[in-house]
Amino acid sequence: PFYLGGDQLSAVDVELIPWACRYYAIDHYRSGLGHGNFSIPTDDPTLEPFHRWCAAAFALPSVAPTIPDRQRYIDHVIKYADGSAQSKVGDAVRAGRPAHELKID
Repeated sequence: PFYLGGDQLSAVDVELIPWACRYYAIDHYRSGLGHGNFSIPTDDPTLEPFHRWCAAAFALPSVAPTIPDRQRYIDHVIKYADGSAQSKVGDAVRAGRPAHELKID
């Protein structure tokens, strides 16, 4: 079920897992604020390989304990969704500057 086929994780799987298991936060905040529908349909047959990959990846003993609780994560990232994050990255975003241009002291 993994990216390169078979039952072994590849570097691609390892890179995508953290994003895939937190994607619901984008849907929660973007769709919830009227910016369109960001949900990933579960009834679309073309997405069946993606959902099979998620189920297999998220169930791995090396992955499952690292997946955050959904509500706790939603509560954690609200400060980025509503623009109230008190950080250099938050300051850059509010100023309309790319965060990668920040100078770290």
